[in-house]
Amino acid sequence: MEGPMRESDQRGPKNPQALLGQPLLEMQRPTLEAVAEVSGKLYEGIAAMNKEWTSFINRRLKEDLGMPEQLAACATTEEMFRTCADYVRTAWTDYQSGLEQMSRLNSSLAQQTLSALQSHVNRAVTRGSGDGRRDDA
Repeated sequence: MEGPMRESDQRGPKNPQALLGQPLLEMQRPTLEAVAEVSGKLYEGIAAMNKEWTSFINRRLKEDLGMPEQLAACATTEEMFRTCADYVRTAWTDYQSGLEQMSRLNSSLAQQTLSALQSHVNRAVTRGSGDGRRDDA
């Protein structure tokens, strides 16, 4: 009958994780670097959009909440209509420029993210074509 296996009877490396860990990490490194860079670009872009959106909302709230005070200060119906027209004109302009700014930020975010991805793809292709293999078989 066989007894319990002793350590000297076991085959294979003492620590199989050490054998696979480093090559696996090196194989994944380009992907991890790309994800890290893209994540950084996304964070910066989203932070810029949040800042712009918060600024826009603050400006509009100030205008919106100040409207009753402006209307209360009107002495005639004509002044009230003029105040309302100015309010609507300003709101229209603010929303239009806010939308344009958010579109620019969104476009910039997409461009920066795609650019970062493209540079990592180009590096991976360059590394892959320089690995010593030949396609002229």
